[in-house]
Amino acid sequence: MNPRSVSRAAVGGSLKLLRLPLDLATRALPGRDDGIAAAAGLRLDSVEASLRSVAGGVLGDEHMREDAVRRRRAVDERNLAMTRRKKGKRRVSRAEAHTEERREAADHRRAAADADAERRRAQAERRRRAETERARVAAERRKADAERRKEHAEHALAHEANVERLDATAAESRALEDRKRALAGEEVADRIGELAAAAKRERKES
Repeated sequence: MNPRSVSRAAVGGSLKLLRLPLDLATRALPGRDDGIAAAAGLRLDSVEASLRSVAGGVLGDEHMREDAVRRRRAVDERNLAMTRRKKGKRRVSRAEAHTEERREAADHRRAAADADAERRRAQAERRRRAETERARVAAERRKADAERRKEHAEHALAHEANVERLDATAAESRALEDRKRALAGEEVADRIGELAAAAKRERKES
């Protein structure tokens, strides 16, 4: 094993020892995919890549510097991927929020439409009841008017019949009076004739 390999291994072992407690602490953090834990892990990887690059420069180890470059690129790619995931989640979250807003708006419109329909049904029912009541009142008024007209007609007919009966009675009374007067006149004439005949007989006898 050449000195560079030994130095490389020593640097790697030292960095692992340094990262061990930090890695343990990072695992306890939430969000391993794209949250705090993921960001902390990327930060540690970036710091390790920088330390490897410095160590490679100090030791003149080109392999270590190239490894540091690869690690930094890997960190950048993972960071970019995490950023894209966050953006994707934000887009999904906004889309879900927009969908929820549209659903709530649709629910609100549906509720408003239902309330408006119920209000129209209630108004129609009130109008129907009012029209029914007006029709009932009008029918009762017509019936009462017809009964009053009938009663008035009956009273008028009864009055006319009474007048006719009174007129007939009066006519009969006048006829009886006329007949009585006529009979009385006939009796007077007969009496006068009898008296005249008697007087004539007396004159002949004397």
